Amino acid sequence: MKKILLCDDDGDITTLMQIIISAMKISFSSSNRITDITGLVLMEKPDLILMDLWIPDIGGKEAVRELKANEQTTQIPVLLFSATDKLEEICAEVGADGCIKKPFDVKDFKLRVKEYL
Repeated sequence: MKKILLCDDDGDITTLMQIIISAMKISFSSSNRITDITGLVLMEKPDLILMDLWIPDIGGKEAVRELKANEQTTQIPVLLFSATDKLEEICAEVGADGCIKKPFDVKDFKLRVKEYL
């Protein structure tokens, strides 16, 4: 079974994502703060990471940079998951594999996730 790791500090978003992702028959885990992104990813072993830009402690930008710079995690797709207007620009800047803008259409979200899994 494929697994998604959501890094987002909004409890409502986490609950919604758990419902949507579980309905897709995909395993789900989440973190509401990031202090050691590499350790978390190596422990969770996700097939896809959804990363909020404003996640507490190191922030989404730095987390993506660390993951893409590490040979053990660089191949795991990371999608930035945020409401900022400059999401595509930031995605390219930090080396994320793609992005999903909040708010999102559930059908489009599912298609995007399937594309990266």
